[in-house]
Amino acid sequence: MKPQTFTPIRGSRFPRIQGRLILGSFQDLRQADNLRFLVLVLGLAAFLVSVLNCAWVCDDAYITFRTVGNFLNGHGLRWNVSERVQSYTHPFWMFLHIPFNGLFDHIYYVTIILSVLASTLAVAALCTRVAKDAFGILVVVLLCTSSKVFIDFSTSGLENPLSFLLIALFYARLLRSERAERALPLLAGLAAFNRLDTLLLTLPGIIYRYRHERWAITLRDLAVGMSPILAWILFSIVYYGFPFPNTAYAKLNTGISGDALLAQGLSYLRNSLRWDPITLLACSVSVPLAVWKRDSTKILIAVGGSIYVIYVVNVGGDFMSGRSLTLPFLLSVAVIASERMPSKVVRIAFCIGIFASAFVLERSSWRSGENYGGSEIEAFGENNITDERAFYYNKTGLRTVLAHNGIPQITWGREGEKVRDLGGALIGRLTVGYFGYYGGPSLHVIDEMALSDVFLARLPVYDSEDWHIGHFKRDVPRGYVESLATGENRIVRKDLHELYGHVVSAIKGSLFDTGRWHSLAVLNFGGARALADRQFEYVRPCTERSGVAVEAIVSNDDLATISPACLVKGFQAILTTDSDPSLWKKYAELGESFFERDQVIRAMEVYSVSR
Repeated sequence: MKPQTFTPIRGSRFPRIQGRLILGSFQDLRQADNLRFLVLVLGLAAFLVSVLNCAWVCDDAYITFRTVGNFLNGHGLRWNVSERVQSYTHPFWMFLHIPFNGLFDHIYYVTIILSVLASTLAVAALCTRVAKDAFGILVVVLLCTSSKVFIDFSTSGLENPLSFLLIALFYARLLRSERAERALPLLAGLAAFNRLDTLLLTLPGIIYRYRHERWAITLRDLAVGMSPILAWILFSIVYYGFPFPNTAYAKLNTGISGDALLAQGLSYLRNSLRWDPITLLACSVSVPLAVWKRDSTKILIAVGGSIYVIYVVNVGGDFMSGRSLTLPFLLSVAVIASERMPSKVVRIAFCIGIFASAFVLERSSWRSGENYGGSEIEAFGENNITDERAFYYNKTGLRTVLAHNGIPQITWGREGEKVRDLGGALIGRLTVGYFGYYGGPSLHVIDEMALSDVFLARLPVYDSEDWHIGHFKRDVPRGYVESLATGENRIVRKDLHELYGHVVSAIKGSLFDTGRWHSLAVLNFGGARALADRQFEYVRPCTERSGVAVEAIVSNDDLATISPACLVKGFQAILTTDSDPSLWKKYAELGESFFERDQVIRAMEVYSVSR
């Protein structure tokens, strides 16, 4: 039987994404080669089983889900309902959840289904649109199921699965065509709408394909294709006040030296090589393979992946082990699968090597059971790089949730439920995802990591010598709690008082108020940095830290004179109008507090008067 010959789709230069790009290929495969079709079906079934076996949802995902819930409850696209803050990095992924959660009202199952569907379609796209033969399909399936992080982040609740699908479709289209097509900038624009930094992966291919086109055609196609992300940036500027997610400002505006971040980024690669060598080794193969084959398109794909890895290393990597390498890994799989290996011996040796490695590696998804994590696998590695699934799986894994009537068994969610009915609560925390989601819209969470806090994101980290990547802790300036409680600017430091005034105008003022746009100009064009930089000179460590008993921070005498109940222990304080003293005992286990004793007392006094 003659091998299947793939040719570019003619006719309209717009792609029929929903029908032709993936589903049409199944018919082509079945008609052309029954062996290929059989390998495809069995391979996708194996991938699906592996993903479902390892399915889980992390705390960061619930930061987005709280915005989804607030929107569906009529509060707008907000984290805390009183503030316009973009606390998510993936608007396309977030919007995808809104209609489905509105229909089914179970965010956990919604995100698992969407994630599994998107990641499986991504693998199917590589198998049907990139792989040359049955062996190529087998290579795609083996690599994707053997990569620990690819399987881990095929769920998790984060945007990776949708990025997998869009990038897979982009590279499939790029490899199958020899000319410029509007499909390429459109897919690149949708991928950027899902996660902005994917432009590092897609722009080299677009530039190469459009190198011979007239400028007018290039600009027209780019404008149409990039319209989703351009429209979102415009909306973000008007609604939120800033072109980029607040998470970007929180993680890039830290005051940490570039050398320290580079060292952390290199540590990130070492961690990946130790915990998941298949992923990093696959990433390293694409460039030499493309150069050896002298294929310009594949060289550009590999270069895009290399640029992305360099970017990841320079920003310090991530605290989630391997997550930032999943997209470079995916494009490396595309390059490898698009080549026919020279002999059957090489093919068999390659498959056996991957298969054996996956079974030998301790953290391989193929060896993952219901007890993954906990005492079985250590979750924390060098420099606080974390095997996130090992940390969460026995609490938020699909098996656990199914066994407990659809409820993740994580303490942070239960803590949120405890304060849901308090009304008017003001809480500071380190971990805000599950807690904020289950705490409901009436809960105002002070995010010490500043991911959802515009003001704190403009301040440097608490200690530039003692920090964890992805967790850049800020100290809370004196008067900030009181300002949130009263709605008045009570910040003590004059420069930070001015900065906070601009922030309040930006995130709470009327959208088209002249004063708001003046504040946005200050915050977006350097004025905020000039104010916040002086914080380096004055940051003072809190005198009361973790492990201190409640009574050591707020005495019984203090309680007798204050009407709101205030729960304090280590890094957490709750201010509420409920004065029932029994709440002290009931909620004393809620965590730790970053507030100094006198700061808490003044905040409670102000709060009791204002309420």
